[in-house]
Amino acid sequence: MKLAIITPAFSKHLPLLEISVESVDRYVSPEIKQYVVVSRGEYHLFRHLNGSRRSVVIAEDILLPRWFFRLPVLVKGREVWLAGWHRMVRGWIMQQVLKLCAPEITNADVFLFLDTDVFFIRPFTLGKVVREGRVRLLRVPGRAAQLTTHALASNRSKDARPGALRLLRG
Repeated sequence: MKLAIITPAFSKHLPLLEISVESVDRYVSPEIKQYVVVSRGEYHLFRHLNGSRRSVVIAEDILLPRWFFRLPVLVKGREVWLAGWHRMVRGWIMQQVLKLCAPEITNADVFLFLDTDVFFIRPFTLGKVVREGRVRLLRVPGRAAQLTTHALASNRSKDARPGALRLLRG
């Protein structure tokens, strides 16, 4: 089974992305490749991240359906995408579309979507996600979930130390 890390990025995220990329290089096993997805207009800012473990991919080249179009100018400092030629599409919706297009980026079996402000702090391998050939955290439709629920108790709880948080298992 093959896993790929996919990170949508924008120019304002570059400083955080460079730290995130460093953590991937340091802690993620070498067989896991990272794909950084950027717009065509910003590719030049990210191309230095290309390498044997990472590819910078242009969003417009992978978007399905092809009628999504990015305006060549920024509006209020943000990229503007259109569906067709008349309907504006918000950035977070475009990120969801990009996630749905993951199979266009790589032939991996499992995708890990990593935001630019997420960093690895300990070793990460395929075994953390796949056990006995099955992807962990996968919900099978029609099957009852058997998950342990977790909640945080704030210091308002009478049995919590002031200023402390504790994990409650349910």
